Amino acid sequence: MCGYVHIMLTGQTTNHVERAAVDPSFKPIDEIYLIHSPDEKKATGPKKKPTLFKKIASDCKKVMEAIPALNLKGRVHLVSIRSAFELEPTMERIIEIYYKEIETHTKDKIVVNVTGGTNMMVVGAMIAAGSKHTNAYYVLDDRFHKNLQSYLRPIGIPNWPQLAELQENEQKVLYEISQSTFEWIYEPKNEIKISAPYDLADQSKPDELKKGFNIGKDMEVRYFVNDDIAGSEWMVPRIIKGAITLSSGKSGELTKNIGLNEVMKKKHKTRTKKPFDPKTVNRVIRRLIEKGFVTESRNVPYLTAERKKGDNRRREYRISKKEVMYTITELGKLELRGSM
Repeated sequence: MCGYVHIMLTGQTTNHVERAAVDPSFKPIDEIYLIHSPDEKKATGPKKKPTLFKKIASDCKKVMEAIPALNLKGRVHLVSIRSAFELEPTMERIIEIYYKEIETHTKDKIVVNVTGGTNMMVVGAMIAAGSKHTNAYYVLDDRFHKNLQSYLRPIGIPNWPQLAELQENEQKVLYEISQSTFEWIYEPKNEIKISAPYDLADQSKPDELKKGFNIGKDMEVRYFVNDDIAGSEWMVPRIIKGAITLSSGKSGELTKNIGLNEVMKKKHKTRTKKPFDPKTVNRVIRRLIEKGFVTESRNVPYLTAERKKGDNRRREYRISKKEVMYTITELGKLELRGSM
């Protein structure tokens, strides 16, 4: 294919889409993607009925596919986003389309029409276009601009190298986060459980440790729910895919994965063939967070090791003040998929 791929934002109107399709700029057209908002569930403002954005985009698709000169039958695609008032949904869809079409088109043949949609959709589209070094354009309103040779105005979007393709070290770290699972297996309660401090049948234990052992009281372990975890999302078991703590540390018993520092040290070397030390992991993680590929959370639960307080054995469910959890974002998954 040698034509253009147009990615177009749509909203309540689609005049800009139809104008761009027949404009002489960025021709011929191979594919058109119409990005539309989810349908409104109820009317907003003075309207009596909710806006059905999918139907608006679908009607636009029918109009363009019916224009003989464009020959677009079967080559106009509807793409829904989950929210028109956040950056990420529009960015994710455009980057997803980019990775699909870059297999058959060069970057300069993929263009983004940023005329329609909400302000957040427009900003998201411009960031996505800049991160992939593609072209973008705006469509002038023909009600106010008459008899122009072209109504499309290219936008000089700066290239943001920090959002461009993953560097080798970033790809390795992001991949390991994507393959990890954080598992919290507990349901915190204030309760007493029965547990021997050691296996009485274990012949390796010195006999003197067993002297004076009370089968009743000495087997009781008191579990307490600390205030910092009470009422949080960690009061029930949870499994988070694509997440890992920085170090094994206190979280070692909570997840089947070892910490990210240990994973990188054991499985990978840096681009310069040196071991991944914690400082290197931290630098790479900072860049991934800045790019929006990873999120950071210090809300990490753990169950303390057993300790004695007076005559009682006790353990506590708490939130760690030191541990960090990293989770891959949808944008990170898309970027990783495209770079592998």
